[in-house]
Amino acid sequence: MTELDHSILREYANTFRTYGDLSNNVWFMGLEEGGGGSLKQAATKLCAWKDNGSKSEEYLSGPGAEPGVVNKFFPAAGKQAQLQKTWSNQLRVLLGIQGEELSNDSVRQLQTTAHGTAGGPTCLMELFPLPCKDAGSWVYNKVPFDEKVDVNDFVSKKSYYSAYLPRRLDKIKSILSEHKPQALVCMTWTYRDSLLTLLDSYETLDLNLPSCNAKAIIGKCGPTVVVICTHPSERSKGPRNQFYFEVGNAIRARMN
Repeated sequence: MTELDHSILREYANTFRTYGDLSNNVWFMGLEEGGGGSLKQAATKLCAWKDNGSKSEEYLSGPGAEPGVVNKFFPAAGKQAQLQKTWSNQLRVLLGIQGEELSNDSVRQLQTTAHGTAGGPTCLMELFPLPCKDAGSWVYNKVPFDEKVDVNDFVSKKSYYSAYLPRRLDKIKSILSEHKPQALVCMTWTYRDSLLTLLDSYETLDLNLPSCNAKAIIGKCGPTVVVICTHPSERSKGPRNQFYFEVGNAIRARMN
């Protein structure tokens, strides 16, 4: 494993990485990828990425995915996959977009064979590039600073967010214009005001679920239907599974 240094950190942060292809029709965006609970854990992930060719596109399963990955979400043949909280709710949105019935079996099948795959229905991305354990964690200030650069954007999470938010918004707007997916679902409610700057028009999405307090805004960026909504990891009351399915139905109703 390569030792994590500032040049690898910058290269990783400046690469717009996805799981799945940008040519896939439905994009899902979260705040940041999980991981990075310790500097060792972060170094293992970032250095492995560097050693494997610094790819901008990777895959969760299928052709092009890391071979031999077996875990509770992608189990061995004959074993039932456990539904991953974020992915499963993204896939409930997808079922709504596709006009399919909502069922855990359908979600499980999509999770293990189609989500974030080459040429599949979905593409996964993050608003911020570096993996972090949670919103309050930050280990990258411990990476030795490279004196060849003038500013250390990673001295704190606040400075990193401030430096990278405008860059990432510009990149997202650029790739939306280039690839024109059918839908972009941003599960990043905290940053809704920043994301709204990408949209040509928008409105609050009322899903008529009185007992559910999860929130959503729907709009358009060019031909792409864009939703900004509560992330599955955020606490919310009411029928969460139905909420995400109805988000998908609302997207389908607004597609050209």
